[in-house]
Amino acid sequence: MAHSEADIEYMRRAIELARRGTGFTNPNPLVGAVLVRNGEIIAEGWHARCGDLHAERAALANCRARNISPEGATLYVTLEPCCHTGKQPPCTEAVIESGIAHVVVGSTDPNPLVAGRGCEIVRVPEHDGRIDLRQLMAALGKRGIDSVFIEGGATLAACALEAGIVNHVQAFIAPKIFAGVGAPSPLGGTGVESPDQAWMLSATTVERIGDDVLIEGDIVASANAAPEHATTAHDDEIANAAPKEDACSQD
Repeated sequence: MAHSEADIEYMRRAIELARRGTGFTNPNPLVGAVLVRNGEIIAEGWHARCGDLHAERAALANCRARNISPEGATLYVTLEPCCHTGKQPPCTEAVIESGIAHVVVGSTDPNPLVAGRGCEIVRVPEHDGRIDLRQLMAALGKRGIDSVFIEGGATLAACALEAGIVNHVQAFIAPKIFAGVGAPSPLGGTGVESPDQAWMLSATTVERIGDDVLIEGDIVASANAAPEHATTAHDDEIANAAPKEDACSQD
């Protein structure tokens, strides 16, 4: 991929920032980051010392300190963002949550925990204003990911069940009672009209964990899943960014 002169200059600035951590980041590498929007640098950051914020999160913290939103900005970072938890949480999560629109990476990370995964983006279409979960599973399957742990709220849990992508359920019950007609349910969605339409669990186990109770079991195929929503992921819905340089991972 060809880069503009502006891209090169912003990356040079990120390299300059990275050098500010010299002597303090070992065993982590020197990493710098620059956030740019509309041709102007809106924030900068670098990995100051081992255990401190990574460059991407430092740049985002600089944004917050200046009361500037990073939404829609381009991030220039000298090393591929990490996607695992070490001494710091994954930078990929911070980048996505911040609304950054584009990322330019100086080098990929050979660490097996990262190794290109920090630059990989899976794009799938939406269905009724939400991500098509069946198509997302198909796209992940093409990448050799055959198991996904879903932990979310009532809406996501219901959507996953209705999409027919759930094979196994872990349901925790706490010794608490919430009263009120409007009290939230563990599952959202439209629900079922009669008990015989409910999702059933087989091979169930019950385990006490502290004061809570864990009910675990496999989902029995249900007529509530929506096969008409099933689609096949296409290659053009999956975008990859993979710069070719060598580097060291950071914790």
